[in-house]
Amino acid sequence: MTTVRIDTCLACKKVFQNPNKNRLCPSCMKLMEDRFDDVRRYVRDNDKVGLAEVSEACHVPKGQILKWVREERLYFKKGSDVGVPCLKCGATIQTGNYCDKCRKVMKTDLKSVYVAKDEFSAHIKPKGKNQMHYLNKDK
Repeated sequence: MTTVRIDTCLACKKVFQNPNKNRLCPSCMKLMEDRFDDVRRYVRDNDKVGLAEVSEACHVPKGQILKWVREERLYFKKGSDVGVPCLKCGATIQTGNYCDKCRKVMKTDLKSVYVAKDEFSAHIKPKGKNQMHYLNKDK
């Protein structure tokens, strides 16, 4: 049995069936993708363009453009004044959430967690027969 999710579009306030959990109805989603294509083309064709200029030329709010930058769908060339701060250190980056330096540190940290887990599991393997042991509560 499939359930149909009913939602209200954030943009046009129209009620619609929402199988994908999008926040926009299909027509507004299409419009947003068309706007994204316009912004992407504008940024590609104009080298050192600024955020305000893109927003004005494409009729897209600055916040939406920055959201696409964070989602790594859109990036500006180096030398552009458009950037977002790294969520960890605050350095200005052209796209995404973290700068290269912070990504490397997080990757190293995650690798060390997995190694520690493997080392830990090697110490808790049962020796001899697989038996259950009880602690003596009287001691």
